[in-house]
Amino acid sequence: MPPPPERPRRDYEAEEEAGRQLTNAHIQLRRGLSSEAESSVRRILAARPADAGAWELLGDIEASRGAFEAASTAYQAALSFKPGQVSAEAKFGRVTLRQAEQQRKAKLGVAYASSDASLVKLSGGDDGRRNARWSVFGSLLCPGLGQIVSGQIVKGAALVGIFLVGLGLLAILPHGTGRNYFTPSFWIVSAILTADWIYAIADAAQAAPTKNISPAEKDGWQI
Repeated sequence: MPPPPERPRRDYEAEEEAGRQLTNAHIQLRRGLSSEAESSVRRILAARPADAGAWELLGDIEASRGAFEAASTAYQAALSFKPGQVSAEAKFGRVTLRQAEQQRKAKLGVAYASSDASLVKLSGGDDGRRNARWSVFGSLLCPGLGQIVSGQIVKGAALVGIFLVGLGLLAILPHGTGRNYFTPSFWIVSAILTADWIYAIADAAQAAPTKNISPAEKDGWQI
């Protein structure tokens, strides 16, 4: 009986070298050197055509240039070699949305500029920033109001309730006289009210989306 065929040994040195090249390509893209990054990625793919990470990075490079069709093809290749890759799936979905937006813009022409139904806006762009500003402004007016505006009803109601109870306590608590008019209980309640207000503002500010980032500053490709 002939011996079973030996399994091909993994070339760990080649994998390590490909990993170093891929890391360098990521760094080049973050520095805005998209052409150099693409050259590095294509060298990797020439030697390792099934490298899902290299295909995904190629998609990032194409997307940073606005070549959404090429980016979509690269992400699909990454998913074919590594199904279920969450980052590639998310980027593929966003690129598909961008492609649809481009097609819609080309179809509507001048009418696109006056349209409020942009697919990008619907995905959380400008409207998200506007809602975040209103949320912070609401919390400045009254703790919890900003959370209610952003849809966090329970949290907002709790913060408003703490604030109203605190104001009520300040009104009914006994006060001293003369220099000792403000009693320790007054300062305790005031500290609770201040903490409630600061927390409400900080919590509302955290909901604000990240500012627009140029392609040269993006990690991979953020869209």
